[in-house]
Amino acid sequence: MTIIFSKKITPASVTKIKDSEGFIALITENFVKDERCLTECKIAQELNKPMYAIIKDKKAWNKIENQFHWRKILNFQEETPTTITKKIKQDLEFIRAIEHA
Repeated sequence: MTIIFSKKITPASVTKIKDSEGFIALITENFVKDERCLTECKIAQELNKPMYAIIKDKKAWNKIENQFHWRKILNFQEETPTTITKKIKQDLEFIRAIEHA
């Protein structure tokens, strides 16, 4: 899985999203305030990437929960990072299996 962090949206960052298996967003107040982050979400959605929201800030989540097609919504306060990673990995493996069936 590729992790992208950039200060602005560039053709290279769009290509990385396009080439990725899925898109993971760590939802914080800063994420919601950053137009670049929301643009990355829009790009991932337009490309039909499986989108996973990891909620760290519930108030921030409430601002964007219905804006995107989240495949899974995971809560950082309720699950360990290991469990979150495992659930996303299993879901991506499931998607791959369906695509190759």
